[in-house]
Amino acid sequence: MSSYTPPIVITSTGGGTTTTNVADVDLYSSFYEVTTAFAGVTVGDVLQRISFVKTADQTSGGADIWINVNTTLTLSSAPTNDKIKPRVVSLSKDEMSGLTIKTLEQPTSPLVTVLGKPDDVAPADIAGTYSIAGGFKKLLAIASSVLDKMPTLVGGKIPIIGTVEMWETVEWRMDSAGFVVYEKEKNGAVVRQRSWTKTTDATGTVSYVAGDWA
Repeated sequence: MSSYTPPIVITSTGGGTTTTNVADVDLYSSFYEVTTAFAGVTVGDVLQRISFVKTADQTSGGADIWINVNTTLTLSSAPTNDKIKPRVVSLSKDEMSGLTIKTLEQPTSPLVTVLGKPDDVAPADIAGTYSIAGGFKKLLAIASSVLDKMPTLVGGKIPIIGTVEMWETVEWRMDSAGFVVYEKEKNGAVVRQRSWTKTTDATGTVSYVAGDWA
């Protein structure tokens, strides 16, 4: 297989005239063995089929050419499948070492759909359907957004700012029995207080329960 630029003759729809366009195409060559003789061809002859495929969209680049390798005759029309069979071409070790195999992937093939293309955009919603390339771009966007929110490193480390509450009691009161019935505490300029509730059970035992801080 080789790549070159042959002329492609396209017949117009008006008056049967023709016009010649030039397109970049790939050349594919395959071989067949004749199993049933027909005009100009005998059983055992080897036919070479040359096909043209447009590089841009993998569509046909023109009619196939059939050549009888034994007689170098170019057939006027393609043989029918019932008169030929595919032929395996034998190559030497040196020929195999220099053989170049080109694989072509259709733009809409399942593989391209799954893997994606370089110009695939990142999905707006990660729950949607998108290619691997699009999903990777979404991950990069998320990572970039997280990095933008990170603080500047200090000594190669992430600085952490925290608040430690240091409370101290500044006032309390007791009843005649010596129990705390009211207390007040502060943390800097913030002052809060709570009251203790006095209760007496059926046996006459007195206890105090602390209320919530206000």
